[in-house]
Amino acid sequence: MCVILYKPGDSTIPDDTLEAACHNNPDGFGAVILEKGELKVTKEFATEETIFADVKKFLAETGKRPVFLHFRLRTSGEKNVENCHPFTILNKEEDGTDLLMMHNGVLPDYEKYDEKFCDSYNLGKVVLTPLF
Repeated sequence: MCVILYKPGDSTIPDDTLEAACHNNPDGFGAVILEKGELKVTKEFATEETIFADVKKFLAETGKRPVFLHFRLRTSGEKNVENCHPFTILNKEEDGTDLLMMHNGVLPDYEKYDEKFCDSYNLGKVVLTPLF
């Protein structure tokens, strides 16, 4: 099952924790960074061989900024960057505020909407975006 980690701005994630998250969830990662009052989203599709190094490099580049990380283990949808979390529910330019979603677990009722996308993506587009 996917993993979400939070790194406060003034701390680090221990390598063993980071390595376990990468090893057990090798189908890409996404991140939300708070930068100058704005939420910045990064998504990368990585392989099991490269994900740990990719995440370490990414975290080094974020410096002391707070970061939320999501490590994907594919349970539905294709293995690609589009299915890496977080997903945009609302965006500031169109909706006046940013609202993003990360999810751990399986939502079988939402796998059927568009099979190329994961259940969490479909939940966001089918339920959450219209709701908000």
